[in-house]
Amino acid sequence: MNSKWTNGAIGLFVGVALTLSWQAIRSADGSSAEAEHEEEAVPRGPHGGRLLTTGSLRLEVTIYESGVPPQFRVFPSSPTGEAIAPGDVTLSAALTRLGGQVDRITFVPESDFLRGTSTVEEPHSFDVTLIATYRGKSETFTYQQVEGRTEIADAVLASSGIEVGTAGPGEIVPTLELPGEVIVPPSKHVEVTPRLSGVLSDLRVQLGQTVRAGDVIALVTSRELADAGTSYVAATRRAEFALVTRDREEDLYKRRITAEQDLRLARQALDVALSDQRLARQQLLALGVDASAIDATALPNGPALSALMVRAPVSGTITEQSAAEGEVVGVDRPLLTITDTSEVWVNVQVHARDLTLVRPGRTVVVQAVGTTFKASGRIAHLSPVVGDDTRTATARVVLANPNGQWHPGLFATVTVTLPASKVPVAVPVEALQTFRDWTVVFVRYGTTFEARPVTLGRTDGTRVEIVSGLRAGERYAVKNAFAVKADVLKSGASHDH
Repeated sequence: MNSKWTNGAIGLFVGVALTLSWQAIRSADGSSAEAEHEEEAVPRGPHGGRLLTTGSLRLEVTIYESGVPPQFRVFPSSPTGEAIAPGDVTLSAALTRLGGQVDRITFVPESDFLRGTSTVEEPHSFDVTLIATYRGKSETFTYQQVEGRTEIADAVLASSGIEVGTAGPGEIVPTLELPGEVIVPPSKHVEVTPRLSGVLSDLRVQLGQTVRAGDVIALVTSRELADAGTSYVAATRRAEFALVTRDREEDLYKRRITAEQDLRLARQALDVALSDQRLARQQLLALGVDASAIDATALPNGPALSALMVRAPVSGTITEQSAAEGEVVGVDRPLLTITDTSEVWVNVQVHARDLTLVRPGRTVVVQAVGTTFKASGRIAHLSPVVGDDTRTATARVVLANPNGQWHPGLFATVTVTLPASKVPVAVPVEALQTFRDWTVVFVRYGTTFEARPVTLGRTDGTRVEIVSGLRAGERYAVKNAFAVKADVLKSGASHDH
């Protein structure tokens, strides 16, 4: 086979493939051959604007937006290109938009051009009618500028999954997201300290064990307790003796055997003895000794008090252990710590600017960061003080935690539900798309969709308020608006300035 013919065929094939690939890339870019040809067909002036010419006047029309809101700048000249003083021309414009809205703009002379006195609102897609008066003669210029539009027939909508709805009022239930942290309520985090010094003779719990309020968790052998017990027994014996003495004196006094003064002294001695007994008993109770144990030790041949039973003050889990059996312990160091996590607090940081929005009683949803844990609750308390360093106040949410999944120390996102608001125009969030540097919805008139820049207001994550750009009663793409955007990009409608 002839190698020259072979190489030539291969070269031709590669050239065709590259041409087809380039055309495909241009088409994917949204720059179709037809659109490109149409752009090239528009006459352009020295300022890059569109040239419009009649028999007596030529206008170069630009939309200028470098550092200023978009404005028309029109450069007048003769049909052959000689400049005309802007003050010699009177000019007005009417922009007819999709849906029939007409924007009217007047012009004033400035430097070497006529400047529109009104902002040219986006999108720059409209039918333009310019009426110019020069040397007593009026000229009318018309052209169409299309941007962000596409045609989609009704029959295509269903197959594309595009749903069209009518813009109208809605209710927005806005939310506010705030940072929070799960903590243990101070009253539920208890350090257990013996009420006297002694030796830890028996530790009945271990780290991680669950206890109930009142459970005996340790025994502390103490000379101080033994001395207090001995004092109580002695006070009890003195009270018993004083009681017997008083009863005898009362009997003798009734029989006129003893003097009244002796009876009074006996009664006084009994009062003192009973007071000493009560004081000794209160001291034992204050040390944590059970009343039944106190009563038992006062009985004849009753057991001596030598070991103090340390009881759990709250129900919970042993989260810290600070002493071991055999150690000398005292009131200056806890034996262990009990934490009750059946209920937790979420401390929420509220910035000063949000204090008017966060109020006790507001509904919240708490989401633990890095987990799937969610819970509903309410703001239970809001601190009246704003921190000097953080400039935040602390709000509190109380959560039940029966399963223990809300671990203290977890960070959380707290979403506060704010009062609902009715707004004139609201759309689903999924109707919003980005087009160029705008947030848009795609309005529809007839079979034409157009990207309409909108200003957003409040949102609740599902619906969003439209402050401007979409009027109540207008039809727009509610679902699968992305398919409309893709079709607009494919059509290659330019941003003609």
